[in-house]
Amino acid sequence: MKAFILVGYPGSGKSTWAKERSAVIINRDSLRTMIYGKYSFKTEDELLIREMSESCAWAAMNHSRDIIIDDTNLTIGTRAKWIESFKRMDYRVTFVYFQTDMETCISRRGVEGKGFSEEYWRKIINGMSTIFTSPSVKEGADELIVV
Repeated sequence: MKAFILVGYPGSGKSTWAKERSAVIINRDSLRTMIYGKYSFKTEDELLIREMSESCAWAAMNHSRDIIIDDTNLTIGTRAKWIESFKRMDYRVTFVYFQTDMETCISRRGVEGKGFSEEYWRKIINGMSTIFTSPSVKEGADELIVV
């Protein structure tokens, strides 16, 4: 069984890549849309969203399904939690790193937007860049694919 942990800024192409594959896709934005009926980010509900994504992953693992974690996964700590869960269930873990430059991501988000302006996405993505660490197989993944 395989698990793909996607890594990249919003607008980098992660969701497009995921939709082209045959696997269970776990996407926190989709969970937010499911809860609110449209995309909405509410800090007070992020623990619920995280727990829902973990529950989805466990259900998929219990059914021996390949899984794609379609989220930014910008930090070693975030990726480590997924790696630990997948390795416990004997999954082969692959990081898929989207090296799309920040300006392209901001521009894409400005078009798609999810109801927010390009200026909003510039602020969000610039903030994310301050915590981002490039993924490495040294973190425990079996493979690293750079897109």
